[in-house]
Amino acid sequence: MHYGFVCINSIGIFNKCDGVTIFVKNNIKILNVNINIIPFCNSIELQLENDSIKFTIIGIYRSPNNNVEQFLINLEKYLQLVINIKHIIISGDIININILDNSNIVDNYLDTMANFNMISCINNYTRVSNNSKSCLDHIFINNLLNNKIESYIIKCTITDHYATALNFCYNKPLKNAIIDKNNSIHQKYNYNFDYLNNLIYSVDWFTLLNVEDVNAALDIFNNKINQLIVKSATLIPVKSNKYRKLKDWITRGIIVSINKKEKLSKLLKKQPFNLNLKNNFIIYRNLLTKLIRKAKELYYTDKFLIFKNNPKETWKIINDITGKKKANTNIINNIKLDNGFTIDNTFDISNESNRFFINVGQNIENNIISNKSTYINLNYNSKKSTVKDSIFLTPINELEIKKTHQLN
Repeated sequence: MHYGFVCINSIGIFNKCDGVTIFVKNNIKILNVNINIIPFCNSIELQLENDSIKFTIIGIYRSPNNNVEQFLINLEKYLQLVINIKHIIISGDIININILDNSNIVDNYLDTMANFNMISCINNYTRVSNNSKSCLDHIFINNLLNNKIESYIIKCTITDHYATALNFCYNKPLKNAIIDKNNSIHQKYNYNFDYLNNLIYSVDWFTLLNVEDVNAALDIFNNKINQLIVKSATLIPVKSNKYRKLKDWITRGIIVSINKKEKLSKLLKKQPFNLNLKNNFIIYRNLLTKLIRKAKELYYTDKFLIFKNNPKETWKIINDITGKKKANTNIINNIKLDNGFTIDNTFDISNESNRFFINVGQNIENNIISNKSTYINLNYNSKKSTVKDSIFLTPINELEIKKTHQLN
């Protein structure tokens, strides 16, 4: 009955009108299904997998006649159970209240979601009547890149609520990538979107209108788009930090500590309001920073002692500490002369370089404008101490002040 989709329903447990329905496209793998796992509401939890990416979708509907405080308590208990799931999307007419209102219920609800790093994607009116406007339909996400998410409120008249939609992208695993651990280089696809747009415009899409089966037409459309994307893609080498050589002073123990710090950081992002976890992370991070600085200091101290009688190696150590790169050794292949000609013979390039630097002083002197006839009389009281195209104010003296005072 549902062509191209799998339909999953929850049974209304409070009245015959409530319940949740989710349609899943056939090419998305369903790993697990749980129905009505949150008390005081209707719910469906789906664990899905697409392109080796696993994510969980929870659809919720809460009848307005149910106890909202009890629902919030059970919602928090459920979020504690799924806190370690990487990608979560919670959607639906979740608690049947307006999150744009100022009330204790709304604050408790939003605080609960924020405590588990759930970000609201729908923050405008989803139900508009003659007498009121409210946001009753919600979508919350976690651990998805904000710059790759687009949420929509679709104004339609199918029901008294507007439809809501979420479009998100995630980083797919790199297929057929070539990794060179020695050179820290792998390859990935780069897409020429201008070329892709030209390819799309060149296709006669009106032929799809002759296909009677809408699912077959969709398959043809998707296959054609995928072919055009492949044509616009090129494989390019990219440096990878994963196999980047570590500094010599970084020991195995420091690497273990750095990994532990990263785990604490990820855990803190999931629980940003956990003060104990935050304090533990700060203490561990600061201690690790001191340890790394001390290890670096001891390493270079030993290096200086080993090469204290070797100036060349000593300067190498200094350049390594300061991060100074090797001198640029670009070769000059040609020189463009003042008359517009270009020379590329090494002998002529050498002579022209010598000629330029020998005469640089004389050339600078010739470009200086000489005006030896100008004479400046530094006698402030002299009326002739003027220079053309200039202005000078003589200092105020006692006589001038007396004259000014007499005039007033």
